[in-house]
Amino acid sequence: MTLRWHIVTGEYPPHPGGVSDYTFILAGLLADAGDEVHVWTSKAPQRKLNSKIILHELPGHFGLRAIWRLHRALNRDARRRRD
Repeated sequence: MTLRWHIVTGEYPPHPGGVSDYTFILAGLLADAGDEVHVWTSKAPQRKLNSKIILHELPGHFGLRAIWRLHRALNRDARRRRD
């Protein structure tokens, strides 16, 4: 059974730091296990990518527009989302 994951994070490569690194590793391990992984984060230049991870860049840094876009996308996916 393939699971679908949505990871919401304020830090993702190329941002430096432990949260960024941990999120990249976690998303990669879930994708390598065969799950579908979506990462929701703020925009950044020269993004470190993994072809198995679906990256969604949100406008701004989790302002109202970003929260609204995330809300709509997750609601669209609600029937397949795991709480």
